Amino acid sequence: MNALIGLLAALTPLLAELPPQEMSSDLSSDRASYDGEVLYLEGNVFLDHELGKMEAFSATLQKSQNLSDLPFSQIHLESKVFLSFQNRAELFCDTAHLDFENLIGTFSATDYPVVYRDYFEDKNISFELFGQEIDLMLTKTAEGCAVASLLAKDHVHIDYGTDFHLDSDKALYHREGILKAFSDLPLSHCHLTHLDDFVDAQVITMDLNTRVLVMEGVDGMVSSFFFPEIPERKCHVIAKRLSWDVIHDTLTLRKNISLEDAYMGKLVSDETVRLTQKNYFGKKVIQTMEALGKTVLTTKEGQRITSFGSMKLDRDNLELLCVSPTIDGQTPRDEQFIYEKEDLTLFADKASLEYSLLGFKLQPHRVNLHGHVRIFSKEEAQPFRCGVADHIQYNPVTHEIRLYADKGKHVLFWHQKQNLKLSAPEILITIDPQTQEETINGIGTVRFSFNPEEDHELKALFPQYQVEKI
Repeated sequence: MNALIGLLAALTPLLAELPPQEMSSDLSSDRASYDGEVLYLEGNVFLDHELGKMEAFSATLQKSQNLSDLPFSQIHLESKVFLSFQNRAELFCDTAHLDFENLIGTFSATDYPVVYRDYFEDKNISFELFGQEIDLMLTKTAEGCAVASLLAKDHVHIDYGTDFHLDSDKALYHREGILKAFSDLPLSHCHLTHLDDFVDAQVITMDLNTRVLVMEGVDGMVSSFFFPEIPERKCHVIAKRLSWDVIHDTLTLRKNISLEDAYMGKLVSDETVRLTQKNYFGKKVIQTMEALGKTVLTTKEGQRITSFGSMKLDRDNLELLCVSPTIDGQTPRDEQFIYEKEDLTLFADKASLEYSLLGFKLQPHRVNLHGHVRIFSKEEAQPFRCGVADHIQYNPVTHEIRLYADKGKHVLFWHQKQNLKLSAPEILITIDPQTQEETINGIGTVRFSFNPEEDHELKALFPQYQVEKI
């Protein structure tokens, strides 16, 4: 220490020429030497700099050629390097080189990664950034010198909070709180894990202020909607973009979306799918799913459900609600909800599907359709049947269909093979489980003919309907 005191005494004329705010307030070491240009420090080196506090085994300080700006233009630190920045961020490495004239810094390590740690007290959130090398960009502030951004390279790992862990080739961090993980390598991706879930993406951006993660080119696996406790049967997620709002437990997928759940089936959407999570026995699981725009759900039993408006799945109530878009209060015919299975197709303005769980099997047990309902056989199915109603209740298990109309109106139904026209307030169609014979019953005031307006309506809706054959 006496050597350093003597050295500082020798440097006094140099330091006296510097503005007070540019002088280091404290520095110490076990040994020190100065050759007029370079200050060498060795053993328990400590520097209290405007950038922050620095510790290392050895340090080399290069005298600035522009004395009016700063006393040392470069600081080089070796072995067990530790930096504690003014904003409370910390950095650990083997070697550090800081260039204050060019406002850059380089940190590297050999046997272990460089570690950068930051903590946002107002958000009560922290993150740690690991990499074999970290480059700093510095900036001048009213308080002195500060970190503007840093670039971590080579086997980067990020721990965000307690639940998010990210691996990538590179990561860029801005002092405003934006952390971006990416890769310059072709076919490489970032890998994010969250509890039992994981996502691979081309680019992942974290906003540490809003706690929103945005991922581009997403392909991942999250807990099954209905049985999250079975880790080997997950939901496969693909999307062009995923925004994960950590505070509100919301995941928003956009464009080219595919969700394939082990129990629900496969959902494909062109526009937006929003997933909300909740805590379930210590896990984050999907509570609701809402899709906007054209969405197609193909169930495990082969049923196909198409919605052009909103499709919302309520996991707790085991219910799927679909509402079609409207123009001037009316749903365009080509944007109605569609339910298809085997030989049957149903159209409506609104729909709700109620599900039941039998062991680990999920299946719809009631389909409720409302508004301008149409029912008909697929073209390849025989015999052809068609009808219109205001409402339909359909049981996919028993195949029972109940068509009914609003007060003062009638259901219209035509069965080609039976040469049957039926107009009634309600029609019930049942199938004998033994013989598979179909029974059609009209309920209320029943007519076995159509008036010209009804004939015209069916002909307009169903080209297969042949008036002249009846």
